[in-house]
Amino acid sequence: MIDPRQCLEEYADGLLAEEERLQVEEALASDAALRDELQRVRGFSGLLLGLEDERAVGAAIAHAKHAQRRRSHLLRLATAAGLIAAVMVGIRIGSRGSDVTATTHEEDTILAWVDFGQRLGRIAKERRSGRVPRQGIGDLSVPPAEGYGVVFRGALGALDVALDTPVKKHVQDLVRNHFVSLRDVGANAAGECRRADAALALYRELRAVAGTQVADAYYDVFRPALATPRSVASGQPRFLRAQYEQEYKRAVKQLRRRYGRERLSIALRRLAGADRRFLFRDAAQDGVGRDAVLAIRARLYRAACDAGVDRLYIAIG
Repeated sequence: MIDPRQCLEEYADGLLAEEERLQVEEALASDAALRDELQRVRGFSGLLLGLEDERAVGAAIAHAKHAQRRRSHLLRLATAAGLIAAVMVGIRIGSRGSDVTATTHEEDTILAWVDFGQRLGRIAKERRSGRVPRQGIGDLSVPPAEGYGVVFRGALGALDVALDTPVKKHVQDLVRNHFVSLRDVGANAAGECRRADAALALYRELRAVAGTQVADAYYDVFRPALATPRSVASGQPRFLRAQYEQEYKRAVKQLRRRYGRERLSIALRRLAGADRRFLFRDAAQDGVGRDAVLAIRARLYRAACDAGVDRLYIAIG
C-alpha cells in the first residue's frame, strides 16, 4: 500500500504503475485536502515549465520584487494612519484583486529561490576572501531540485558575475538538469560515485560554455567536493575491505602521477575528513585547482564502486 501524499508528483506526471494510480485516485475521491494538494503540485509543475524561458524568470523576479516593495509601502501607510485606516486600506486593496494585494504563489516561489541563491553567493564570497561566513542558510527553506537553476542565477548575482541572456539561460538549464538528475540518487557508495562524476562533468561543461568564472562559482557556491569518505564501513565483509584498500591504493598511485604528490596530499587531507581543522575547509582554498579536486574525489569514489563496496564512512579523529 502506497502513501498517496508521497506520490502526487509522479501521479501528476503520469509515472505511476496502474495499481498505484488507482490507489491514489481512490484516496483523491475521498480526501478534499489531498485534492487541494494535487492542485498545488500541478501549479508547481506549470511554474517549472515557465522556468524554461529566461525572460519569464526575469519578469517574474522583477514583478515579485516590485509587489514586495509595494506591499511594504502600503503597510507603512496603513500603520501610520492608524488601525481604522489600516482596516479600510485592507478592504479597499482586497476589492482590487490579487494584482495589488500580493504576488502570485509562483512569483513568490521564484523570488524565494533567488534569495536562497543570493545567500549562498554571499557565503561563497566570504569564503573566497578568507573569512568564515557568519550566516548560514538554516533560516531559509531549501528549494527543490527543479529550482536550483534559478538558485544559481541568484548566486551569480551575489558574486557579481554577469552573463549575456542566451548564456545565462543555458547555464541555468545545465545546473537545474544536474540537480534534477541526482534527485533520487541514493546515499550509498554508488550514489556518491555518480554525484562525484556528475559534479566534475558539470564543472567542465560550465567552464566550456560560460568560462572559468562561472564554473568556479558553481564549485564555490555548492561545494561539491566536501567530503569524500576513505574507509570501508566496519560492517562490510573482510574481503571487500581488502579489495577496496587495493583499489584505493591503485587510485592514489594514478592520481599522484597526474597531479603530483603535494597537491594530492593536500586534497586527500581535506577530502578524507580525518582532521577536524579541515572539516569546513576546501582544498581549493589551499591552491589545488577545483577541477583537480573534483577529479580526485570522483576517482576515489570510482575505486569504491570498482571494489563492490556499498557503504563508506568518514573517520573523524
